[in-house]
Amino acid sequence: MLSYLVERKAAKRPWPELKLLYKHAFPGQPYDNQQLRNAMSELHALLEDFLLMEEARASGLPRTRQLAKLYRHRRLDRHFQRTMRRQKQQLERQPLRNADYYQALLTYQVSELEHQADNRRTEPLQLQEIADTLDVDYLARKLRHACTQRSHEAVFKKSYDYGLLEPLISQIEAGGYLQYPAVALYYHCFRFLGSAEQEKHFLAFRELQQACQGQFTAEEQKDLYMLSLNFCIRQINTGNIFYAEESWRLYQDGLAQEVLFDGGMLSRFTFNNIVAVGIRLSYLDAVRAFIKEYSPRLPDVYRESASQFNQARLHFAEQDYDRARQLLLTTEITDLVNDLIARTLLLKIYYEQGEYELLEAHLERLRSFVARREFSQYHRENYGNIIRIVRQLIALPPYDIPGRARVRKEVENMEPLTERSWLLSKIPGGLD
Repeated sequence: MLSYLVERKAAKRPWPELKLLYKHAFPGQPYDNQQLRNAMSELHALLEDFLLMEEARASGLPRTRQLAKLYRHRRLDRHFQRTMRRQKQQLERQPLRNADYYQALLTYQVSELEHQADNRRTEPLQLQEIADTLDVDYLARKLRHACTQRSHEAVFKKSYDYGLLEPLISQIEAGGYLQYPAVALYYHCFRFLGSAEQEKHFLAFRELQQACQGQFTAEEQKDLYMLSLNFCIRQINTGNIFYAEESWRLYQDGLAQEVLFDGGMLSRFTFNNIVAVGIRLSYLDAVRAFIKEYSPRLPDVYRESASQFNQARLHFAEQDYDRARQLLLTTEITDLVNDLIARTLLLKIYYEQGEYELLEAHLERLRSFVARREFSQYHRENYGNIIRIVRQLIALPPYDIPGRARVRKEVENMEPLTERSWLLSKIPGGLD
């Protein structure tokens, strides 16, 4: 059955009808639907067993651990000792020093302890080593999860209970646990995602991240990049340009290390964010090169729209408003947040080109769009603020100096307001 299905798959032929599949699996026998379904279930179970065995073979450690456990239970001491030596060598040679490493080390230490308790009862037991490894394993996992919680708090305005972690922070700092990258990286991440000494902990995180990349899996590296990048983006939205430079460096490192990709493809959200940061920093040549190089690595279904959308953003930054406007009006954008960005760019284009009647109609459509769709409270407030200020600018007479000062002060103090810099540049006497 498997051979036949593999042949069809290789030939790019569709899944066969059940009777045809039965004919190839049970040649010469009359069709029996139940027998076929039983065989399909058995094949599925065999394939799962095969995948598990391949995974164990590739990693090495799980198989060695199971062998050591088997030999200890059968009291085959020589085989147990040999297997334990091999397990220790595998642990030391492999580069990872993440929480999974400490869990594997813990398993090794517990196996040694159990064997020692059975065979060398007069010797002191290695209990402190196990306690230390337990602490590192727990803290690494707890901190990693806490970082995810803190990141979600910022987005969804939800508070989480961190359980035992908060009282342990001072002990982590004083107890030598920061010597372990699996703890230290997530500790600094947890701290910069909080409110105190953010820049200090962010810089410590970045230094350690660059030094210890090979000690974490590609999935963990991607998570670390995304946690820090999401933090940077939130800081950028408050006007902190320092984090724009840092996020650009993070993106460049992530691209070079190939950790921002999933199956070789780049998420359209990551693609959009890289363009946005590059434009914010006026790295227009670098953005143009990025779009050209990485558009082919976008998923097929989003490639054309994401590429055109970001080309429009680049044209706007270059003040080529006609080309930007044409792309924005002809590109189909399905993502709600990108739709908001596109509508905001059109708003700015209409303002820059002095087309105030189109702008008035566009502002009303934008207000209705935000009201009707399921956006977060942050997005509703931000775009409500943008619409309100733009309407004030349209109505503001150029000779109204007190009015200009009042609107400028309102823009400077308004939160949230992602278009603060652009709006201030449109107020006479504001930013150049």
